[in-house]
Amino acid sequence: MAAVVVVVAGGGVYTLSKGEGEGQASATPGAEPADQVFVANHARPDGLVQEVAAVASVGATVVAVGTEGEESASRAEFLVSGDAGRTWRLARVRSADGTEPTLGDRPRLVAGGQGAWVALGRGVVWTSTDAQTWTRQAAPLEQVDGLARTASGFVAVGKAGGRAVVWTSADGRSWERNDQVGAAFDRVASVGGVAVAHGTSSKKVTRKKKKRKVATTVQTQGYWRSADGGRTWAPVTIRQGEGSFGNAWGLVGGPGAFFVYRDGKRITGPKKRRKTERFSVVFGSADGTTWSPYGRVNGRIVRLGGSGAGLAALAGARLFRSKDGKAWQAAGETQGTVNGISVGEGGVPVVVGRRDEDPYLAVSGQAVDLKKVPDVVQPERSVAAIAAGSGMVAVGSSNREATVWSGGGWTRSGIGKGRLTDVAYGPKGWVAIGRTDREKALAVASPDGKAWAPVTVTGEGALGGVVSGAKGYVVVGVAGGAARTWRSTDLKKWTRSANLDKGTWMRDVVATSTGYVAVGGRQSAGGSRPAAWTSTDGVKWTAAPAPSLPSGLTAGVLAQVAVRGDRLVAMGSGGTAGQGFVGESADGGRTWRLAIPQGATTLTALTATAKGFVLAGVSGAPGNRNVALWTSPDGTAWQKTLAQGTGLDGPGDQRLTGMTGLGSELVAVGVTADHRGETPTLWRTMAP
Repeated sequence: MAAVVVVVAGGGVYTLSKGEGEGQASATPGAEPADQVFVANHARPDGLVQEVAAVASVGATVVAVGTEGEESASRAEFLVSGDAGRTWRLARVRSADGTEPTLGDRPRLVAGGQGAWVALGRGVVWTSTDAQTWTRQAAPLEQVDGLARTASGFVAVGKAGGRAVVWTSADGRSWERNDQVGAAFDRVASVGGVAVAHGTSSKKVTRKKKKRKVATTVQTQGYWRSADGGRTWAPVTIRQGEGSFGNAWGLVGGPGAFFVYRDGKRITGPKKRRKTERFSVVFGSADGTTWSPYGRVNGRIVRLGGSGAGLAALAGARLFRSKDGKAWQAAGETQGTVNGISVGEGGVPVVVGRRDEDPYLAVSGQAVDLKKVPDVVQPERSVAAIAAGSGMVAVGSSNREATVWSGGGWTRSGIGKGRLTDVAYGPKGWVAIGRTDREKALAVASPDGKAWAPVTVTGEGALGGVVSGAKGYVVVGVAGGAARTWRSTDLKKWTRSANLDKGTWMRDVVATSTGYVAVGGRQSAGGSRPAAWTSTDGVKWTAAPAPSLPSGLTAGVLAQVAVRGDRLVAMGSGGTAGQGFVGESADGGRTWRLAIPQGATTLTALTATAKGFVLAGVSGAPGNRNVALWTSPDGTAWQKTLAQGTGLDGPGDQRLTGMTGLGSELVAVGVTADHRGETPTLWRTMAP
């Protein structure tokens, strides 16, 4: 893959390819989309936790909603089929103002039809007129447990502020709250102009205890009916029948009626050879008031799904289907954990859920290969750091495998389960550090950046940063609850530093003309505080006087450090919002002055260049964050500029995760993200 150089000439920005086709100009400015540069290990599982949470069907349209990624950075996904599940695509998702949506939302329920669709998560709603494009906006909905499309709009049930609540909406955007329904609903369905909900209510009962009567309050399960779109509710009774017993579960709307199921049993045979036959009884009601047994399923139903096209029931792993709830036939088997079932046009059962850590979607019992649906299954890939030496090396992870990309072709080397976070070059070659999937220290070395082998720096603690200096390679981190360092001259034998103060940790280290400087933090009564240390040999360390935090911050730590001559600049963050700040030292790291560069909020990377220092951060609100740079010749005064070009600004979130100086140039790695996923970026430009 050719490297990319961005140059400024005549007021324009141009991308020039180096390597293959050197000298050819491209009209595309900015960073290079680098998914084919920093290649993931596709032989491994994708590495991101995915789950399909719910599904709804109306005619030939089927919508399945779910998430990809960890809780705080999860990506909402809307899968839509216009042909009853035969083909699928990922729908577009946007914010109310048309920008990219923020991460962290998790749609859990979906319902729709008649030109209006709604999906709900905690405090957020998505609406759509055609199921192809979804608009996200905040909504006054807390714990929502059930959702249904009604003749007049939508009804949702759940809890808010500790109270049972029913919400109603005509369009899915504005919601009216009703917390006077007299029961706590957890499921709701709608057929025609009637809604039915399942829930619990409190009931006072009197029991005889010895010679006196004792009144107690118990929770009872039941069903309620509404004929006015969910505004008022009245209890209904579903009587036993056809050998059923116990509570009724699984309320759904189906073809012309509501449906629930109960466990059932029948005892057969003579007295001494009796057998108990177990099954499920499906009950139905056309009006939500009068209920009767419709049919039996040969197995114990654990989940029921339905739409106007039919019903589907899951008994163990076996799937059954019915066009009317009376006659049932086998429809295959399911895999993994099932979260929802619906029925598409023609009576086709659609099942969604999760299989291990992968999304699960099956149509008529056959799993859909979601890897073949564009943008649905994304590889986990993060490029954390980049360094120059005998070539270029970038490190990070791909599909939860610690990964190195090196050489002119950015050859990928998989190290094992884990993640690499820093890399350095020295006389004996390269060394990269990180952590395993079990949160143990991880280090690998290579003489040429091609062949990598594990090295044992330490069997304990966590590694933060690595550098090569006059006295050898130095790795910094934390072990035994205190900052710790390790030094090696040959990348084989490592000398551990003496114990440093408890409650301290080191996050990064640089080599200076007089030795080494490390930065990190220390725990104090008022919270975490910035900390720095100096050393002449990488083994014995002296703590610098604790610097004062910038005005407005009561806590914060230093995360990265860079050096140019005798000048040092460190980058840190503090406060609940992660406010970025910088530290500057003019005496080799012995004393520090901290400040917040004008306009800085979140800072993401730091490096030294031939011209001075460069800080990278982001500017803008989540969903529309662009790369911002701060430059300074000596770390005392900073000038902010907004980067422009592909992968640097525009729709979605852009950020740089690592930078390094290379002669007169700046080389950076980063990521651009939107509702369809993340793409790594590579940017090579003249140093600003």
